[in-house]
Amino acid sequence: MIRGGDIGKGTVLLIKNAPYLVVEREFVNPGKGSAFARVKMKNLKDGSVLTQTIKTPDMVEDATVDTITGQYQYSDSEGHYFMDTTSFETIMVPASLNENLQYYLKEGDEYPILIWEENPIDVKIPQKMIFTVAESENYVKYKEGLFVGYRYFEDDTSKQSKVVFPFGHGLSYTKFKIDNSIKFNKGKFKVSSIVTNIGKRSGKCVV
Repeated sequence: MIRGGDIGKGTVLLIKNAPYLVVEREFVNPGKGSAFARVKMKNLKDGSVLTQTIKTPDMVEDATVDTITGQYQYSDSEGHYFMDTTSFETIMVPASLNENLQYYLKEGDEYPILIWEENPIDVKIPQKMIFTVAESENYVKYKEGLFVGYRYFEDDTSKQSKVVFPFGHGLSYTKFKIDNSIKFNKGKFKVSSIVTNIGKRSGKCVV
């Protein structure tokens, strides 16, 4: 059992005999009444998402989850295959738990695997990863060069040609808040950004 006030991101709770991984946790103190934790959880068996509020003094059941280290081998339509680095046995994580998981995995790398009741239920991937954009419909290409930083330049035909990466339009005179998100779908990922000008001046921002 665990107190509501002790629940943190990464805690695994047992709800209706199913393990739920806490992915977001926010403590709220309303001023009147008891403080509570608002938690967003992911069902580690079917991937569904559940949000609940739990009073900080209340006791809830946490799940006993073991962690083993597995070296990623390959994936197929059934699941993702790892080699237990201790026993050298093959561990299959069902693809139904996360159909996009294979795009985060690199052959030969090691990952923590969560085990509940002797069954693998999740694979912990790094919070930060580096991806290479192979294809994009709309983008700005940046590279260093003689004419970087000018709005245009005169080429051999004496015409005004646009530079590869123009700036000088007030980009550095204010501050921006950028919220990025990446979503995978059937082997492709979509990157989106929300740009908010939090400064005192108008300006432009290249993402």
